[in-house]
Amino acid sequence: MIILKKFFYFLSFPVLFVLYVGIIGSAILSFLAGFLRTIGFESIKINFWYNIPVPTMLSLPFSLIVSLLLFFCSRYVKRLIKALSRFVFKMQC
Repeated sequence: MIILKKFFYFLSFPVLFVLYVGIIGSAILSFLAGFLRTIGFESIKINFWYNIPVPTMLSLPFSLIVSLLLFFCSRYVKRLIKALSRFVFKMQC
């Protein structure tokens, strides 16, 4: 039973790692998009909701808030990965 449990925990590592990398990448791209839209790239569209665009002057603060929320979430995913690895390696077969 413990071996099966360990197996499923090991399967969760790649999923959590991809989630962590994806969240970090999204946070960086979000901030970059807000910055580029603020300095004049009109091809980047940022919306609050469908058909409700963010004003250009608020693009940078909005993207900064979204980026900070994503970094905050990534911190907890990283903690989960660390806790899970400690738990798996403490298990005895």
